[in-house]
Amino acid sequence: MKAIPVGVCAFVFGFAMEAGAASNLQELEELRNRLTSPVEAESKKGEGILNREGKAIVERSIDLVEKSAREGIGTSARSLRIMMSPWARGMERSKASRGNMRLPFPERPVARSVDHPSAERAAKVLYAALHRLIEQTKVKPSETEVPIYFPREAYKQVCEALAEVADIGVLDQLAPMLEKSDDTQLREAILIVFETYYSLPQGFQSGGLCGLATPAEVKRFHNQEAKMCSQVADEILDWHAKYKESPQKERLEAALGKWDARLENYVFKNYAYYHRGWEWEKLEPLIRAGDAILPLLEKRKSESTDMNVKGNYEVVHAAITGKEDKKLVRALLDSQDPSNKTLEAAMACEIIAAARSTDWFEDLKELQHRKYYKQDKASWTLAVCHGEKSIPALKEAFKRNSGNISAKYAVPELEARRNRAQ
Repeated sequence: MKAIPVGVCAFVFGFAMEAGAASNLQELEELRNRLTSPVEAESKKGEGILNREGKAIVERSIDLVEKSAREGIGTSARSLRIMMSPWARGMERSKASRGNMRLPFPERPVARSVDHPSAERAAKVLYAALHRLIEQTKVKPSETEVPIYFPREAYKQVCEALAEVADIGVLDQLAPMLEKSDDTQLREAILIVFETYYSLPQGFQSGGLCGLATPAEVKRFHNQEAKMCSQVADEILDWHAKYKESPQKERLEAALGKWDARLENYVFKNYAYYHRGWEWEKLEPLIRAGDAILPLLEKRKSESTDMNVKGNYEVVHAAITGKEDKKLVRALLDSQDPSNKTLEAAMACEIIAAARSTDWFEDLKELQHRKYYKQDKASWTLAVCHGEKSIPALKEAFKRNSGNISAKYAVPELEARRNRAQ
């Protein structure tokens, strides 16, 4: 799509909204695409439009959710979330690329949009839209009497948007649905709202099944999924009943207890798994608590002797504030622990990337060539934090180690983004 000058786009968008034109959905989609572009110049233009027209744009986005037919509810809810939440825009950008690799980083401020001027109306409309989606969905059974069609993505998109603006009243309304529904995919989506509000780790994630599975295997799989989801739903409903009247600090302390238990036995310690993703993306429910959780994180870090726990809580801190604990990062980079130094250097990269800090360029360059260290994470961190400046260092890293996949694909990705911006 040919780029439209910012002023022209703002004028066209504003006119379409004022006139109530039928092209409102298209205009919103174009703005959404700008806001979520991995090309920084494009996303900045979108942010400029949103800064000028934000209130009207969000209200029009809510209108579209309210008026959407079943097929459009999920898409319009996703657009609304993007218009309301800087964090959501950052997450969408982090999923995007110019065809080579993702270069994700958290967008700040990270807190939920519950204080947005349109939050109360958005919550009411999204809750109604979820009901409308459920009522209008026809469940089609297969010959094994296992449902083969669910609006999984639409459920998820509506509930992710609802999680941005939900208060206790919304959770009270959702609780009976979570308790009584026999739709596993609906319950999985509703869990997002509760886990985001209470800053809890994800308890259930639906899996997949081989396309060659027999009808009996398909039915058994769905029954197992339903059972696991029910167990998590019961736990969340008990948590809600226990903590819904509690002060925020008490809720966050309880949530951190759940994270403590998970992080102490975390699969992060398996390097082969850890290398594939970013910790801040997995720690999203904690990050969304925003500034309120920072004092509690500092206390946890000072009390823990487990570098994995310290490091993960520092990732949360860095994602919220945009500042890393330099002393901790230095200790991780310089670790001489023979059993953990590779993991600890990788955790340093996690913290640097979560803050998107530009203070570690030389350390990351050196880490790309460190013996016995799987160098991809250092290269990925360089690309995330330094963009085009990192291209020469990445080329050198790939020249020295052709197995460094991050260095291989980061260079054409950065070059494609630069060319797009021009």
